[in-house]
Amino acid sequence: MSSLLDLKELREVFYAVKDPGPYSSDGNVIKSVDEWINSQGTTRKKVFQLLIEEADESIYACMLGLFYHHGIGVRADHSMAFNSYRFAAESSNDAFAQNQLGYCYRDGLGTIGSSEKAFEWFKKSAERGHICGMRTLADHYYNGWGYEQNFRRAFFWYSKAYSNGNSRAIQGLFNCHEKGYGTQRDMHKALYWAKKDQLIHWSFLPKLFKRRHY
Repeated sequence: MSSLLDLKELREVFYAVKDPGPYSSDGNVIKSVDEWINSQGTTRKKVFQLLIEEADESIYACMLGLFYHHGIGVRADHSMAFNSYRFAAESSNDAFAQNQLGYCYRDGLGTIGSSEKAFEWFKKSAERGHICGMRTLADHYYNGWGYEQNFRRAFFWYSKAYSNGNSRAIQGLFNCHEKGYGTQRDMHKALYWAKKDQLIHWSFLPKLFKRRHY
C-alpha cells in the first residue's frame, strides 16, 4: 500500500474526531484509528512503522505521539509521546499536539509536571480552535491552575468550547450560571445546563431552585 496516501487518509480520520483528550475521549480517536486500520487490512504495528518513517513531518509526529502514548502497535512510552507531541506543537503550531502537550505537562507524562506550562499550551491550542483545548483552558481559568483565577475568561472559553461542539463544557457552564461566576447568576440557565449534563443527578434539581436569589 502507498504509505503517504494512506497516512494522509489516516490523518483525516485522526483529526475528524470531536472532543479528543487524554483519557476517555482519546478512546474515540483510538476507536476511529482502529476502524481505519481494519478497513485497510493492515495492523497497528505496520501503521506505527509507517509513522516512524514519516516522523520528521509534524503532521505525522503528532499521530506517532498518540501511538506511543497509548501503546498502539508499540509498548507505551510516555517520554517518546511527549517528544513527538512537542515536536509537532513547536514546529507547526498543530493545535491537537499543543493540547496533548498541555496534558503531558499537567499530568507529568514523559516530563516534569508544570501547571504553568500546561496552561501555556492549552491556551495556544484553544486560540487555534481546538475544542478540547478550549474546555481545558476554561478549567484552568476557573480553578486558577497555572494562571491567576479568572471566572470571566473561564465562562468565555466554556461557552466557546460548547458552541464548537464540546459537550464536556456543559458542567462548567452549569457551575458558572449556578454560582454567578464570570456571568450573571441565573438559576433558569443553570437548570437548562443541568438537564443537559448526565453527571448532575436529577435529585439535585429541586434543591437548585430552593437556592434562588432574585
